[in-house]
Amino acid sequence: LFLVSELMLFFSFFWGFFHSALSPSLEIGCCWPPAGIDCLDWSKAPLHNTALLVASSCTVTSSHKYLKTGNFSSAVGMLLYLTVLLSALFVKNQYGEYAWSSFTIADGVYGSCFFMLTGLHGMHVMGG
Repeated sequence: LFLVSELMLFFSFFWGFFHSALSPSLEIGCCWPPAGIDCLDWSKAPLHNTALLVASSCTVTSSHKYLKTGNFSSAVGMLLYLTVLLSALFVKNQYGEYAWSSFTIADGVYGSCFFMLTGLHGMHVMGG
């Protein structure tokens, strides 16, 4: 039940984002992103954060595979430590992305969607 509710929450925020991005309304000037919003460059912090998440999912999957086969070697501990380190770097970078962005959650639909989706995703990552 929790996973379904989380899925629906993500779905609703993505729906709002794509609805506004693909068919911008008159209230936001019929353009996306709205005038005055400087978008973050996807090839910098967002791409780096994606790489961190993929790497941490690989390390946690590898440690899980070791544990399922009964291999309790020091590699498992090292992989789990690396997973926590990569996750901490993700959260640190996400905080930096929030601090450096030129918009806030109060800047209309773009800011609301950005901060709600990335914040919800950050909480999802921290929760495991």
